[in-house]
Amino acid sequence: MWRLISLKWKVVFGVIAVTVTTLTIVSVIQMHFMRQDLTRILSEQHFATASRMAKDIDIRIETSRDVLVRLANGFPAKQLQKPEETRGYFRSRPALLASFDEVLVLTPNGDVVADLPDAVDRPAPSPPVRADLEKVKTTLKAVISEPAVNPRHGEPTLQILVPILDKERHLAAVLIGVLRLQNRNLLGDLASSRIGKSGFIVVLTKEQTPRYVIHPDRKMILQPRPANAAASTLSAVQGFEGSAEDVASSGTPTLYSYKSLKTVAWLLVAVAPLEEAFAPIKDAERRLWLIALLVCLLVVPLVWLLAWLMLSPLSALRDEIEKLRGKNSGYRPVAADRGDEIGDLARTFNSLMQERATAEAELRQLTAELQRNSEKITYMARHDTLTGLANRTLFKDRMEEALVRLRRGVPFVVLCLDLDQFKVVNDSLGHGAGDQLLRQVAERINACVREVDTVARLGGDEFAIILADTSSRERAQQISTRLVETISKSYDIDAHTVIIGISVGIAIAPGDGSSAELLLARADLALYAAKAAGRGTHRFFETALDADVGRVVNCLSSI
Repeated sequence: MWRLISLKWKVVFGVIAVTVTTLTIVSVIQMHFMRQDLTRILSEQHFATASRMAKDIDIRIETSRDVLVRLANGFPAKQLQKPEETRGYFRSRPALLASFDEVLVLTPNGDVVADLPDAVDRPAPSPPVRADLEKVKTTLKAVISEPAVNPRHGEPTLQILVPILDKERHLAAVLIGVLRLQNRNLLGDLASSRIGKSGFIVVLTKEQTPRYVIHPDRKMILQPRPANAAASTLSAVQGFEGSAEDVASSGTPTLYSYKSLKTVAWLLVAVAPLEEAFAPIKDAERRLWLIALLVCLLVVPLVWLLAWLMLSPLSALRDEIEKLRGKNSGYRPVAADRGDEIGDLARTFNSLMQERATAEAELRQLTAELQRNSEKITYMARHDTLTGLANRTLFKDRMEEALVRLRRGVPFVVLCLDLDQFKVVNDSLGHGAGDQLLRQVAERINACVREVDTVARLGGDEFAIILADTSSRERAQQISTRLVETISKSYDIDAHTVIIGISVGIAIAPGDGSSAELLLARADLALYAAKAAGRGTHRFFETALDADVGRVVNCLSSI
């Protein structure tokens, strides 16, 4: 019988048998690994949900704490002696109650200075609150209390305590923001959140006997965790983060995901029954078996036949493309002499490669042009357009760099220069002539200093120089004398001979100051002393010049 069957059908039956067997084996193996992968993915997604919710709680608490910290930092401590003014200060900030249910200001001893909203029956601070006050006194930092039931309205609350410091950085008062845990703006919406159909979220404190901060059953809020609850929770309280399969107190196999909060010692737990959590895995397994059966009955013979008939020319094209990938000499079109879809694919591939080559060339050209424009814009933003010298922005940066080196023991000198008689030239010969003169002056100044020094035009006829890596009065005097002599030589401007002068003020770091503002101010004071001495000269800063406080203030404002 077997001999009567043609070779063609023998090949068909053999390929089908091998295909079915292979597909069955692959399906079993795939199902095994798929279950492992889906279990891992579902656990990771479950943990990601817990992490996202924990982060959301952290953000809410951290935001509330930051609001109080900013308010405490800006609070005028002198108003603490006037409770009505303190209450008025808070009433004028209605957004505060949008973040907190209550706000209190206490003295370091626990006495209420002001509260918002006003309460005539407010009890004295409880022992836990007083313990938190002592932490604030000791650390002078914000403290987040343990959750507790508020005696005024009987709801669980969280209190954030922030110190209010006086000018001497002593504790003047403590600002307390009260948050109701069941308020939807804080945690109330999480208590009603659902994971899937019946999963839920709980939050526990990390105390020796953990208590519930969030629970779907409000009666459980701030109640201790049952002793027969999941054992993995105890490991999570001690630091474990991730997902675990465990048995709930009701005896139901459950998937737990644990994530600790950063702002408070709480643990967020995402809870979902295993049967519900892993339902997608069972559905995926059923679908895989069904697909495998359909493939065996309908697709395998066609796949074998069509693969043999159609993939041979496509494989040839693939081989040509692989050859192309292996060459480093650039793109070479693949053969496209066929009249069928394979030929169309080859021609399309060639066209795409040509378009790609053109686009890459255009991109390189555009990138080069953008780079040139960027460098030009950067240069213009940091240099004076008239003289090409550094402008105020670049000069300020160089000053900061010099100050950094100064802290490593490398001194420097600051010169402030101002042209004498420049206004006369500008007014008599015009602004065009004045611009020519400024350009020539800039060239002469540059010729008098080294490349490592910085020359800047601060505006008008005002210039400044940083002499790097020196604190020598002799060198500063030598450069200043050279500047006075060089700038005072005549200029040829529009067939006119122009003679101007220059005055120089000198400040040496760190002796004359260790900040940019102070050094420039003192160099400017020395400059005015040089002008007062008859112009065309230089002066070092002297302590007596500090009496001109107005000039220091003006110089600081200009920078």
